[in-house]
Amino acid sequence: MKELKTFARVSVEPHAKVRLRVRLPVDMLNFTDARGERIVEPGEFELMIGSSSRDIHLNATLNVTGVATRTLERDWRMVSEVQVI
Repeated sequence: MKELKTFARVSVEPHAKVRLRVRLPVDMLNFTDARGERIVEPGEFELMIGSSSRDIHLNATLNVTGVATRTLERDWRMVSEVQVI
């Protein structure tokens, strides 16, 4: 399943290159369980960066480690950051 976690519109001149810094807190890799609680579990996640879900430019695998499943607080908010550096 693909799921959008963050986005930013970045203008780049044709054939130019820019560096981006993407901060994606591990808590954003949560899912909602059958009880309606947001859960973070250890495991592998594929990070894809691109112009759209059909136009992927970069892939990486993230490993979330830990021994336990964690339930997020009810008022937890998804906050990430994308910067041109």
